[in-house]
Amino acid sequence: MRRVVALCVAARAANVVYVVTDDQDQMLGSGFPAETTPLRKTKALLADQGVTLVNAFAHVPLCNPSRACTLTGKFFHNIKATGRPQNAAHVRMDAVHDRSFAVDFAAAGYATGLFGKYANAMPRGFVPRGWDSWMAHGNDGTYLGPTFQTKNVEGVPDAFGEGERWAAPADAYSTAVIGNASVAFLRKHLPRRKTLLYVAPKAVHGPFAPAPWHRDAWDDAWPSEAPRTAWNLSNAARAKHATNVPSQKLLSATAAAV
Repeated sequence: MRRVVALCVAARAANVVYVVTDDQDQMLGSGFPAETTPLRKTKALLADQGVTLVNAFAHVPLCNPSRACTLTGKFFHNIKATGRPQNAAHVRMDAVHDRSFAVDFAAAGYATGLFGKYANAMPRGFVPRGWDSWMAHGNDGTYLGPTFQTKNVEGVPDAFGEGERWAAPADAYSTAVIGNASVAFLRKHLPRRKTLLYVAPKAVHGPFAPAPWHRDAWDDAWPSEAPRTAWNLSNAARAKHATNVPSQKLLSATAAAV
C-alpha cells in the first residue's frame, strides 16, 4: 500500500477518489451489461476513461473481511483473529482501524475523507487513524433517514462517541446524503491540497430501495431477470467458509428466478 501512496505522491495529478459499491457481484447478475448500464455518466467518466482490472479478486468474498482487506491492502490471514464478534467475521479490527491506507495518505500530506459504509464491525467511541473527515456507518445503514458516525463534516455536528450517531432527515436518501457530503469535502480541499476521498454508499445492498426520484425509472434494454449463472453452492462446498456462510439455506428455484 505504501508503494501505491508513493506513486500517487510522485504523480502530477495525484488525487484519489475510491468508490465502493456493496454486493454488486457480476457473476450473480448484480451488474448490467456495459451497453445497457443505467449509470451512463459513471461509465463514461470512470470506466471509459479509466482502467478495468480484469484479473483482480477478493481474497475473502465476505463483507467485513473483504472490506478489511481492501482498507489495509493485506491478505486475510494477516489480519485474522479468533474469538471476535460475529460482525467482525474473524477480523482483528484494531489492525484495520490503526493501519488502513488512510494513515499513509495522511502522512503524505493528503486531506482524507471517508463517507458511507466503513465496516460491519464499527469503531466504538473513536475515529480510526488517518481520516480527517468521517461520515461512516456499518451494516446497519438504511436507505431513508440514515444515521452516521461523524467528525469534521461540513454542516454536520460531530457524533462519534460511544453510541452517538448523527441522523439525516427521515426523507433523506442515503446515496444522496453521502454524495453531497463527498462533493462538499472535495470543494473544501481541492485544488489547495492533494485529496483522498473514499465513498461507499449502501447501494446496491438489499432491500434494494431506490431513490424516490428513480422509483419508476425503467429502460426496456435492461434485463428483466438477473442472469444468475453461478449460485447455490452446496452446504458441503461451503463447509470451510467463514462465519454463517456454511449454514445458509440454498436458494429455491423460485428465488433464483427473481
